[in-house]
Amino acid sequence: MVSNQDILNELRKQGRRISKLERDFGRVQDDVEDVEEEVEEVEHKRAGGRGDSISLPKLSFNQIITFIGVVGVIIGAISFFFYAVANNWIGETGQVMIGVILGFVLFGFAFILRKDKEQWSNIVFGGAYFVEYLAIGVGVLEYEVLPDFIGIALALVFLISSTVLSIKFKARVIAYFTLVGGFLIPFITGTFENDLFVMGFYVLLSIGLVVLSFVEHWYDLRFVSYLVVGNFILFSFDKFVSASDKVIPVLFLISIFVLYKLAVLINSFKNKKDEISVLDSIIVVSITVMFLWFIYNMFDFSKEVYGIFVMVFSFLYLIEIFYFKTQDVKTKHSIIYTLLSTGIVCLNLGFIFLISSVDADFFLILFAVEYVLFSVLSVKTDEKKVYQVFSVISLLLIAYWYVWVLGFKEGIAHASFFLFILFCIVVSFFLLFRKDINFKLNAASFIIGGFAFIYSLYKYLWYWNIVDETAHIVLSILWLIYTLVLFSNVETKEGKLLVGGLLGVTLIKIAFNDLFYLEGIFRIIGFIIFGILLIIGGYFIKNESDKK
Repeated sequence: MVSNQDILNELRKQGRRISKLERDFGRVQDDVEDVEEEVEEVEHKRAGGRGDSISLPKLSFNQIITFIGVVGVIIGAISFFFYAVANNWIGETGQVMIGVILGFVLFGFAFILRKDKEQWSNIVFGGAYFVEYLAIGVGVLEYEVLPDFIGIALALVFLISSTVLSIKFKARVIAYFTLVGGFLIPFITGTFENDLFVMGFYVLLSIGLVVLSFVEHWYDLRFVSYLVVGNFILFSFDKFVSASDKVIPVLFLISIFVLYKLAVLINSFKNKKDEISVLDSIIVVSITVMFLWFIYNMFDFSKEVYGIFVMVFSFLYLIEIFYFKTQDVKTKHSIIYTLLSTGIVCLNLGFIFLISSVDADFFLILFAVEYVLFSVLSVKTDEKKVYQVFSVISLLLIAYWYVWVLGFKEGIAHASFFLFILFCIVVSFFLLFRKDINFKLNAASFIIGGFAFIYSLYKYLWYWNIVDETAHIVLSILWLIYTLVLFSNVETKEGKLLVGGLLGVTLIKIAFNDLFYLEGIFRIIGFIIFGILLIIGGYFIKNESDKK
C-alpha cells in the first residue's frame, strides 16, 4: 500500500524536475509547491499535529554512522589545529587564513550536498558562515592581522551572500545564520565603539530581516531579530542614558520602534495564524515599555511634562484602532486588543505622572470617563467582550477610589466639586441602563451608586454643622425614601433582591443605631418619621403589586 510519505517523496522528485525545466524556460510555477504543502499538512494532521513547522531530516542507520564519522574527523582536525598552534607550527596569519579557507571548503561541500541533501546542505552553509565570521573576528580583534576596513568588507560580503542564498534556496537555517552573523559584525570587526555605525547598521539589518521575513513568510525570524536588537538596546542602557549627544540614540530607538510596530500591523493584515499574533502582541507591549522607559531615563523631564508626553503617545494606539474601525480594515482581534490595552495603560500612566502633584481624588474622573466610553463601545463594535472587560475594570476602579481614596477632608470647595462628580456618575449609570447598554450591570450600579451618593451627602453635611444625631436621622430618612421608591418601581427579580438588601441595611441601621442611641425628643421624632415612611412605602408597594 502506498503511504502519504511515498507520495510526498515522489512529489518532491517531480517538483525538482519541474523546477529545473522552469528555470530553463524562464517560467514560474507554484502548483507543485502547493500540492506538496497540502500533503505535508495532511501528514501533519495524521500525526496528531506534533512537531513544528521546520521538519528535521529522518536519518537511516547508515547516515547516522556517516555523520558520527564526519564529526570525528572534524574533532580530530580541530584538535590537530590547536596542537599545531600550541607548538607554534602555525602563526597568527596562518591560523586566520586556515579559518577562511576552511569556510570556503564548507561552502563547496554544501553546494555538493545541495542536489540530494538540501537540509544537510543548509546546515553546512550555516557552519561555513559561522567559521568565516569567527576567522574575521580573530583576525581583527585577537591577532590584529586584518585591518578593520577589510574585516568590515568581508563581513558585509558574507552577510549579503547569506541573505541571497537564504532567498534562493528558501532556507530558514541560512537566514538565521544571517541574523546572528549580522548582529555580530560590529563586535568581530572592532567597530562596536562607533555608536553611529553600530546603530545605523543595526537599523538597516533589522529592515532587511523584517523584509526577508515577509518575503519568505518566516515570521519567527522577525520575532527573533526583534529579541536580538531588543537585548542590544537593554545592554546599552547606561550608554544611552549617559550619552552627551542623545540625538543618535533617540533616532535609533524611534527607528526600531516604528519598524517593528509597522511590521506588526502589516502582519496582522496578511497573516491569519493566531499563534503568530501572540508574538506580535509581545512585540507591541515590550517595545512600548522599553521605549517609554528609555525616554524617561534619558531626559530630565518633570513628571508633569513626561505625563503629557505619555498621554500623547497613547493616542497613537487609540488613533490606529479608530482608523481600523472607521475604514473597516480587517485585522486580527488579538492585535486590536493589544493596541487598545497598551493605549489605555499608557493613557492612565501619563495621567498618573501628570497629576503626581495633584490630589489623587481626580483619578475618579478619569475612571468614570473610561467606564462610559468602554460601555458605549461594548455595544457599538464587534469586540463586545473585550470592551465589557475594560468597562468592568473601570467600574471596579471607581468603587475602589470611592471607598478607599476619595475623602471629604480638603475643604467645602473640594467636597462640593466631588459631590457633583459623584452625582454625574450616578446619572451616567442611569442613562446607560435606560439606553439598554449593559442593562443589568448599569442598573445595579445605578441602584448602589445612588445609595452611596446619599451617604456622601451625609458626610457633606458636616461642612454645614449638621452632625451627630441630626445627620444620622437625615441619612436614614433619605435611604429609606430611596429604597422604598426603588422597590416599588423595580421590575426584575434581581433588582428587587438588590433593593431589598439595601432596604434591609437601612432598617437595621434605624433599629440598632438611630432609635437605640437617640435620646429624648430625637427618639420620638425618629419613631414618628420612620413609622410614617414605612406606612407610605407599604401602601405604594401593595398598590404596585395589585396593578400587576
